[in-house]
Amino acid sequence: MVYGGGGIIPDIFVPKDVSFKKESLDYMFKGGVMNHFIFGELDKNRKYYNHLSLEQFEDEVTISDDLIKAFNAYVQSINPHFQAFDYEGLLREYLKATMARQLFGIDEYERIISPKDPMIQKVLELDAAADDGDNP
Repeated sequence: MVYGGGGIIPDIFVPKDVSFKKESLDYMFKGGVMNHFIFGELDKNRKYYNHLSLEQFEDEVTISDDLIKAFNAYVQSINPHFQAFDYEGLLREYLKATMARQLFGIDEYERIISPKDPMIQKVLELDAAADDGDNP
């Protein structure tokens, strides 16, 4: 039983990234903006993308500067105040992960996005420490 409304306190606290940049991209992904844009991009060359293996996708598909510019123009048509160029590095990851999701499923999206997730990094760090016999 928990008294006083305090809830459960975690053994290890990992702060959530609530930067405007991360939250904006999360919103665009969850709101369907990226999915809609990527669907249109994939549809321009559907035959090529439908025949890619996962390995080929990982090796051959890169998010070009032209795709970033096209996404920025697309977002500008929805929200003229948002500048995708401000988030270029993270945006490349999100766009590739969104492509992977549409082509190969949610697991591939997570595989691309998760390695940079602070919670996942902390779990891996703790797991490695446990394997070494260290206690955090």
